[in-house]
Amino acid sequence: MTDGNDMAKYCFGEPQQPEPLIVGPSGRLGPITIMIAGLARGGTSATAAAVDGLGIPVGISSDGHYETPGFKDNLGDDIIMKAVRKQIDEQNDMHDKWGVQVNAADIVRLSSEMRNPHLILVVRDSVALVQRHIGARDGYGDAWENLQLSIPFLQSQLWHIAVNCVCPTMLISFERLRIVPHVVIRQIAEFVHCEPSNECFEDACNRVNLHGGYIIQNRIGYQKP
Repeated sequence: MTDGNDMAKYCFGEPQQPEPLIVGPSGRLGPITIMIAGLARGGTSATAAAVDGLGIPVGISSDGHYETPGFKDNLGDDIIMKAVRKQIDEQNDMHDKWGVQVNAADIVRLSSEMRNPHLILVVRDSVALVQRHIGARDGYGDAWENLQLSIPFLQSQLWHIAVNCVCPTMLISFERLRIVPHVVIRQIAEFVHCEPSNECFEDACNRVNLHGGYIIQNRIGYQKP
């Protein structure tokens, strides 16, 4: 009796690993700021955890998640934006490479403030996105309403950003990140010109598929194997 993987190989042959989908202007060597964006519950935290595991610090939130206070607030507010600029300067002083999760709507605004910005856009299957919303007490509303209205619209926004990108941009599939983390994380490391140690690389891969999901996928709940 064959399993699904054996049947897929029989029908389609050995799976081919596609080249990374990178668009936009060519990246420069030297210090880099990595912006990570996607949809809510779309895999951005897992991606940020993996980047952090490579040795590139991402996020300074007190709850251990890979987010930085202020960067997802209303950046049209002058006071908030002034505080964000201060954080950017502080991170630039401390790190040659660092990362931050941002709202997709703020990519253009922030890219002009960042030092050599590189964007990672995380795209996830729409059905999986809706399933992640079901039962969540976070005010996102009815799951079917999300499927019909919000998610297709937001997905199209992500693709619009990719087509009209203002900085080097890598699109990754969250599903592929979960299935073949070693492949995708190696591609991410190459995209941001990072040469992690073997230990850091394995740590980054291990962070993607943790049992317990989002809650344990933070600095507080995560324990190295």
